[in-house]
Amino acid sequence: MPGAFAQTGAPAGAPDAFARPKPDLAGPVLPTWESVRDHYHTPKWFREAKVGIFAHWGLYAVPAHHSEWYSRFMYTTDVQWHTEHYGAPDKFGYKDFIPMFKAEKFDADEWVRIVQRSGARYFCPVGEHSDGFAMWGQRSDAVVRREDGAEARLYRGVGQSRTETESDLGNVDAQDGAP
Repeated sequence: MPGAFAQTGAPAGAPDAFARPKPDLAGPVLPTWESVRDHYHTPKWFREAKVGIFAHWGLYAVPAHHSEWYSRFMYTTDVQWHTEHYGAPDKFGYKDFIPMFKAEKFDADEWVRIVQRSGARYFCPVGEHSDGFAMWGQRSDAVVRREDGAEARLYRGVGQSRTETESDLGNVDAQDGAP
């Protein structure tokens, strides 16, 4: 229908025709690249760090086949492997690995000790990969997960261990005063 407008008021077919309206944000930083450029600064602790560690671990560790991209490839190039080991993807999909992800041998204190011994100045466990499985118990995330499962324990445990051991490891979420 010519002249039709989408939910944002943009003409139908425009790149932002179905984008959600931008929130009215209070504060000095606006949702523009210029505003981010003008207001953001790299924290001092991060600038001075020579080595940091990002830990990649998540639901894809259950099938432990190839990489963290398993959620994509189990439906395409690795469909045969998946079917041989778990059944057809339409019967056993990626979400079916959730109850199998138990992290029974996970030890937050040991992770912190390893990172400290390495000499790293910051540690960042990756909170969510492209599979959409959040490694924390945030109810607003669209992916279903056990509230008492490993994904809720993982990062809370690492944070508590850093605090309890008085670790001076930085945290990528920290403000300029960190670590």
